[in-house]
Amino acid sequence: MLATRSLAAAIILTFLAMVAAPPAAASRIKDVVNFEGIRDNMLIGYGLVVGLAGTGDSLRNAPFT
Repeated sequence: MLATRSLAAAIILTFLAMVAAPPAAASRIKDVVNFEGIRDNMLIGYGLVVGLAGTGDSLRNAPFT
C-alpha cells in the first residue's frame, strides 16, 4: 500500500514538474553550433607527444619545441 502511494505521488509530482516547466525556446542552428575554421579567437595548443625512437619529427620540423 505504501509503495503504491509513493509511486502515485512520484508520478503526480513528475507530471506537475513537467506542466510547470516553461516551454523550450526556439534556437537557430547557427547559434548553437561552431563552424570549422570560424573562431573569434585563435586557438593554439602545446603538448608533449612521445613515441618510438626515430619515428617522430626532427628538430628542424618542430619549430615550437
